[in-house]
Amino acid sequence: MKPFQTGEWVRGKTNYGELFHGYIHSDEPFSQNMKVRVVKSDNEEMEGRVISANPIKMSPLETSVTYSKKAIQDLIDVALMIKDKEWFMELTSLLPKETKEAQTINKSAYNRIEKRQNI
Repeated sequence: MKPFQTGEWVRGKTNYGELFHGYIHSDEPFSQNMKVRVVKSDNEEMEGRVISANPIKMSPLETSVTYSKKAIQDLIDVALMIKDKEWFMELTSLLPKETKEAQTINKSAYNRIEKRQNI
């Protein structure tokens, strides 16, 4: 049995010493390795790709229960990058709702822009 399950967040090193963090994408049935979707790495070319990684060189990545608005927006970017519609929808539901005051400010800013375009 493998030490990680599909969907778990991990960090680790590749066989070439590159650092990464991401989540378990799938299992490799005839190997001890696991497929990992790389979210961040010191080798930017690996970001967004699925790599084969040895579980011995990985450790669980602590996940935060609460995320800042900026963190949620960054995760939404990742969801878009990997075309994960379900995760995208889940993340957008976590964004704080605009207050009535913010909606009023946005509406007045929109009206100012609209007036400038008509000039």
